[in-house]
Amino acid sequence: MPEALADAGRERVIDLLTDHLCRAGVVRWPGTDGMTLEDVVFAAYRAAATAGHLPSPAELAERHPALAGDIRRYFDTSTD
Repeated sequence: MPEALADAGRERVIDLLTDHLCRAGVVRWPGTDGMTLEDVVFAAYRAAATAGHLPSPAELAERHPALAGDIRRYFDTSTD
């Protein structure tokens, strides 16, 4: 979990990534496997963006300038 982001910024980025994932229909949500929603969203978004199904983090930051700094920090500080 990226500690560099303020909670509000992290939550906005998670909401944005979740929205893109749900609209694209490229992820199935896991059951009770010990993963947090943030873990699932980050891993699924990174994989879908790499496969070209969703905007890359850089494209996402360009499309959402109000969240651009939070998006960059989130992807720079998160690990797969």
